[in-house]
Amino acid sequence: ARDASVAGVLERVAGARVLSLGGLGDFSAVGIRGSSLRQVQVFIDGIPLNPDGQQVVNLAELPLLAFERVEVYRGGGPARFAAAPIGGVVNLVTPERSLAAPSLLQVSAGQLGSARMDALQAGAGELGGVPVDALAFAEVFSTRGDFRYFSDNGTPYNLTDDSRPRRANNDKDQLTVHGRVRLGQGPLRFTLLDAFLSRDEGLPGHANAPAGATRMQTTRNLLVGQVDGQQGQGRLTGQAWLQQRTETLDDRLGEVGLGEQWSRYGFRSLGGLLHGARALGPQLVPALTLSLRQDQVRTDDLLAETAAPDRRRLSGTLAASAEIYAWQDRLRVSPVLQGQVLDNRAL
Repeated sequence: ARDASVAGVLERVAGARVLSLGGLGDFSAVGIRGSSLRQVQVFIDGIPLNPDGQQVVNLAELPLLAFERVEVYRGGGPARFAAAPIGGVVNLVTPERSLAAPSLLQVSAGQLGSARMDALQAGAGELGGVPVDALAFAEVFSTRGDFRYFSDNGTPYNLTDDSRPRRANNDKDQLTVHGRVRLGQGPLRFTLLDAFLSRDEGLPGHANAPAGATRMQTTRNLLVGQVDGQQGQGRLTGQAWLQQRTETLDDRLGEVGLGEQWSRYGFRSLGGLLHGARALGPQLVPALTLSLRQDQVRTDDLLAETAAPDRRRLSGTLAASAEIYAWQDRLRVSPVLQGQVLDNRAL
């Protein structure tokens, strides 16, 4: 069901607008308070999937059962994200150590050749006296999407050529795998997370000019290392990540574009973040955040066997913030002073 998806959850958030281009498994994205789809940044455990609005995040690529909760910030997000998107922030949080159900296997099937399997396994133990907990999640999703639809063949005033053809080339196959290991607890904790996606889908084109052979393949891998430390009233979090994404469009018959296309788009983001906070009392918690990141884009024309020069973007962000609690914690004020430097190359 659509409600059992990230898009379905966001549809119920006040101020959020979800755009969907079809049914189960089709592209969907979110805008918040009138923003464009690229002006909303989407994070997994605080790591950006589309830093500085680099692209629109397809919510259909994010399995809801892989996450414990979905955080939505309308407008500016907390300084710990080192981001200031116009639209807002959506942060998907993976489950913590304490899981009510450490094992899960869920299989479902429906019409149009649709099937889904979700599996989750969590466990905890010790390694050399150090507490360890691990989490593994996998989802396999497939649909043929070959529904029947009404077509006037592009001639609304000619009823003789109306028909109800079956939607072709509308299939999707997706594999998502998340693995996470955490070492330690209390004052010091290390976390390693890897999130992998593989998606293969047909692009059916316009209803009156269907495409029978156009395909899109997408792979994404996000590798994150995180250290959390706490001493007294102070805490420090350090993150380092590497995200790699490749999209290949195969339209060698020129069915959906302005001609024959066969191209590969590659995106790579390497970054690090430090966030420190210290409570100076029950009503004041100042914090400082520093983030450095390099993004790289590469485009290959597989038909012409040529490649455009790599485009690089360097980003540095420094933010000073505070949490001020008043009126017996009923009122919270969060002032933020943030500066960002962007250095774009080959643009």
